[in-house]
Amino acid sequence: MTEPARRRAELALLHALFDLTPAQRDLRLAEVEHADRELADAVRRMLATSDTVAANQAQMRPAAAEVAAGCVLGGRFRLLRPLGRGGMGEVYLARRDDGIDQHVAIKILHGEGLAVTRERAHREQQILARLTHPNIAGLIDAGLTDAGRPWFAMDYVDGERLLEWCDHRTLTLPARVRLFVQIARALQFAHRNLVLHRDVKPSNILVDHDGIPVLLDFGIAKVIDAQAPAHETRTLALTPAYAAPEQLRGEPATTASEVYQLGIVLYELTSGISAREARAHAQADATTVVVPAPHQAFAACWLRDRAQAERLVRLRASSPQKLRRDLKGDLGRIIAKASAPLPAERYDTAQAFADDLERWLAGNPVSAHRGSWRYRVGKLVRRHKAASALTAVLALGLLAVSALALDRAQREHEQRVEAERQRERSDALVDFFRSLFRQADPDLAGASQIGADQLLERADVALDARNDVDPSVRAALLSEIAAAFYNLGMPRNGLAAAEQAVTLSTPRRADNPKDYLRSVDVASSIYASIGRERDAVDLITQALPTASQVRDDQLDWQAKLMSRRSRSRFALGQVREAVADMQAVVETLRRRGALDGDDGVEARISLAKFLGSQGDYRSAVDALREIVEHAAGSTSRSTRLAARSNLGMNLLGAGEYRQAAAVLEPALAESGSLYGPESYPAIVLHYLLLRSHLALGEPERARVFLDHLQKVRPASVAQFARAKEYIASAGIRYQLATGRFGDAASQAQQALDASEADADTGELHRLLGEAQLQQGDPRRALATFARASEKDTALNNPLRIASIEDGIGRAHLALGELDEAIAHLSRAAEPFRRLQGTDTPDALRVAVHLLWAQALATRDPDLLECLDAQRAALVGALGGEDRLQIWQFDRLRDRLAHQLGRPGIDPDRLARAERGLLRVSGTGKVPDHRGVGTF
Repeated sequence: MTEPARRRAELALLHALFDLTPAQRDLRLAEVEHADRELADAVRRMLATSDTVAANQAQMRPAAAEVAAGCVLGGRFRLLRPLGRGGMGEVYLARRDDGIDQHVAIKILHGEGLAVTRERAHREQQILARLTHPNIAGLIDAGLTDAGRPWFAMDYVDGERLLEWCDHRTLTLPARVRLFVQIARALQFAHRNLVLHRDVKPSNILVDHDGIPVLLDFGIAKVIDAQAPAHETRTLALTPAYAAPEQLRGEPATTASEVYQLGIVLYELTSGISAREARAHAQADATTVVVPAPHQAFAACWLRDRAQAERLVRLRASSPQKLRRDLKGDLGRIIAKASAPLPAERYDTAQAFADDLERWLAGNPVSAHRGSWRYRVGKLVRRHKAASALTAVLALGLLAVSALALDRAQREHEQRVEAERQRERSDALVDFFRSLFRQADPDLAGASQIGADQLLERADVALDARNDVDPSVRAALLSEIAAAFYNLGMPRNGLAAAEQAVTLSTPRRADNPKDYLRSVDVASSIYASIGRERDAVDLITQALPTASQVRDDQLDWQAKLMSRRSRSRFALGQVREAVADMQAVVETLRRRGALDGDDGVEARISLAKFLGSQGDYRSAVDALREIVEHAAGSTSRSTRLAARSNLGMNLLGAGEYRQAAAVLEPALAESGSLYGPESYPAIVLHYLLLRSHLALGEPERARVFLDHLQKVRPASVAQFARAKEYIASAGIRYQLATGRFGDAASQAQQALDASEADADTGELHRLLGEAQLQQGDPRRALATFARASEKDTALNNPLRIASIEDGIGRAHLALGELDEAIAHLSRAAEPFRRLQGTDTPDALRVAVHLLWAQALATRDPDLLECLDAQRAALVGALGGEDRLQIWQFDRLRDRLAHQLGRPGIDPDRLARAERGLLRVSGTGKVPDHRGVGTF
């Protein structure tokens, strides 16, 4: 018997024995031993491994649960109720207790003896949190219970299991396959980021209320397996019914083993018969296949249990003959290829598996069928029946154009040559990355742990040492290595590989334009993420002529690169050029009918963001509301989050603070689920919510968001410099609002000293000038405001410039220079009135300051009544009198009345104001703000 046949025989026997009792197993093995002792011994060893794992899992289960509803894990996840229990542990629905409105699923694993340290759990969580994909449930946090049991907090997906969801809706086979393709592509996304799932099975796939399939439990198996002793062959986390043959033999999980698991999932999804059931009812001597073909399993079910078979047909909206024919045809061949016993016989990647399924859905020839020309012609005829009949009528006419046919044959020959070249290149790519995953195995690599960054560094070194790699293949590999570093949040580590890929692919861009454009895309993304925006713009500008000539049904390279250039131009302050680029992108995607897809929505979000940066917040808000309300259903979670986040940001700019907070708070919960609580998007949202609540006069609520920001470690964030600016700005704003002016000045100066040379420091300078003014140093504040104005003028944001003008006006007011004060405050008031109206807190704040200056200049007591009218409007805008800005106003109004020789405000009202300011300051004294809402 050949080695492959021997392996198939072992696995067929192993699966036949899984559901038997120990006594029945022994009897069956004794029968086999008479004919083939070596086969019986091999299967006994495999069963011993499986039994050892089962025993270990049983020992891991505690006698009594030490967790229950009401418990808090990790200091912030309160368990609400059990969701389920399985072989690995129990799952609870939990709610966050740290001020974020979010529900999560907590999986608590069996086994306090499992050596999963908090450090390792956190390390894995950091890596896996970057798997941001609409079809992957994100890992939010991980840790250990007090008893040492590992737990994982994941996105809570409120949905049904894949098989049940499809059955309840009687989905046809094509509809089921379309759903499945999304999962295959999600798995490919993880593989490209050098992450394996290790336990793909139907129960780990849920379909949510929007019909989106989501893959659960990513990375949990990795944490468990990485701790298993070598003699246990690291099978602790696998499910035998879905495990690839090599996994059952104790070999490490690979991308090939996950393709196998996908194949078994599709087997059950289409046929309705579990792989274990199919194996159990296969003939005992059927050692030529590990899993019976799906059409054979269905035929056996039809003979064995007609009612069950009819139910399967009904749930697939089919007929017995059609279902068997579909399962026997190309779909069955695809499933057989994916679930082949030997890894080399399977699809090279999950992407290739998905691509073949999409060919089947479109009625095209599939790679799993090595068919003749008759097969391909047959496919063509079935796709175009009417055209085929007409072709038969016109067959004689084709003889007259045989020259054209010869020319076409020559073109097809060239296409075949190109396809073969691409296949060879694909094989090289697959082999190289497959060797990477093998290096991650501790037994093979000679190390206890290998992180993704180390793995990529090894790949870079290994590729550099090889002289047998074609330059175009080398460039493609370097681009993928660089992209993986970028996706892991380590762009600088991938910079050298990205630049080398561009260097290698540039001379060959005429022959391999897509490889060249891919290298430009990766390199420009890395440049942008490390602050080299100008290099990104230059590189993309050079590549755009090539991009304009490439025709790709799946991707518009010109739009993609122009979109990237637009964002870099915006970061450089070239707002007009950025808007022009993005408008061209939107128009291109409109012509392609792609405005409601991810690319179209992202482009529209960016265009709205650019409009908002110029102060056109109303237009931006209208555009973003349309996206959130109408286009969100066809986009990924990350795109929907970007739309909501930018809507909240522009509402903030428009002075609609209450609406901004209402939009931003659910966006924050989604961001924590999708990217993690310390991610850059989460930092921005915490900062924006702090600003919203400060602007509404609610420093106590703002404190919650500041506390979170001050716990973040910015070094772990990809946008390191910008994250530090947001965190610093949040602290300074809060200190100013609560009267800690010295602390605010000190923090602002430290942030400026630590900022990079090309950073946007205009806002930090404005905050420093504000702190100096509040400390009673208006002359120094004027100099600082002047530097802020120099920085912000280039951005052309009228409201940021107006805020600086407001500070300059109040500085002149403090110096007694009333004419200059009125001039600057008038210039500050106009943009707020024009862009926000007259009834927002910001517009009212500047109007109060202008009236203050005019009252001192004219000594006109009637202006006090105008100020009182503005107070009433401010109370209405803020939603009540018990607000920070109202307390500041009352002290200012009382002081101004005394300066004009008029009675001050009601003593009780003044006392309330001073009590409120004293409470929020926490310094033991009432802060004396030189203005209203100067934060």
